[in-house]
Amino acid sequence: MRISFTFTAIFFVILFSYLFYEYAPYGHSLWMDEFLSWFEQIFFYPPISLVCMFGLIAFGTRRFLITKARKQLLKASKTDSSWDLDHFIETGKNIFYLYQKAKTEKDFSSAVLFLHPRFARKVQIEMSTSLKGKTNILRDISIINTNLISILDVEGREGDMFVLEFDYMILNYTIDKETGAFKDSPLTQYENESLEVWKKRAQLERVRTQDYWVYYRYENEWFLYDVIVSKKKEDVLKVSKKSWLQSISEKEQGRRYADVDIDKECDDEAS
Repeated sequence: MRISFTFTAIFFVILFSYLFYEYAPYGHSLWMDEFLSWFEQIFFYPPISLVCMFGLIAFGTRRFLITKARKQLLKASKTDSSWDLDHFIETGKNIFYLYQKAKTEKDFSSAVLFLHPRFARKVQIEMSTSLKGKTNILRDISIINTNLISILDVEGREGDMFVLEFDYMILNYTIDKETGAFKDSPLTQYENESLEVWKKRAQLERVRTQDYWVYYRYENEWFLYDVIVSKKKEDVLKVSKKSWLQSISEKEQGRRYADVDIDKECDDEAS
C-alpha cells in the first residue's frame, strides 16, 4: 500500500509540475518541451492512462491484502502459537509439490495425508471426467514467490483457514495416456505460429502461473481445501474476504456434525 501511495504521489507531483510549467508565463526549454510531449502521450492518452491507473490500483490492493493478512496473523499468534507464517509457507509448499506430483502420476493413494476429503473427491471426479484417458504433465516447477493473502482464526482450531498465493513457473501440458500424443497446454500460441511449432514449444517452454491455494485445519492438521486458478483481479479479492472463508468453515463444520456423506454430495454437485 505504501508503494502504491508513493507512485500516486509521484504522478501528482509530475502532473502539477506539468500544469504549472504549461501555463507559466515563461519561456520553455527544448528538453522540457520533449518531456511534456512524452508526459502527455503517456498520461493523457486515455487507453494508456487507464492501464496505468488500474495497474497502480491492482498493485496497491494486492499489497494492502498481504499487509492486512500479516497483521491478522500476528494478532492470532498472540493466543495460538501455531499461527506462524514460516510454518504456513513451509506446510503450503510441501503440499503444493505433493499435489503436483500426485496429479502427474495420477496416484492419489496418499492423498488423505494432505488433501481435505472434499477436495480429494473433487480431484477424483476431475480425473475421471476432464482428464479421462489423459495425463497432465506438471514438472520443472520453480516457485517465484509465496504470499499469505488471508487467514481465518475461529474459536478452537477446527475450521481455521489460510490462503497462500503461489507465483511460479511450470512446464504444463497434457498428453494421451495410451499413445503419449500431445493434447493441450495453457501456453499461449503466438499469432501466425503454426500448430506444430506451438506443440513442440509447449512441451519445452514453462508458463508462469499464479494460483490461490486454500488450506483448512481439519482434525488439528492442515489440508489443501481448494486451488483457485487466478484469471482476473476479482479472484484475489474473493479469497481475501473473511466472509468467504467463514462461510466455508461454517459449512464444513456443519457437515461434519451432521455426518454428511462427502463423496455423495460432491458427486451430486458435479452431476
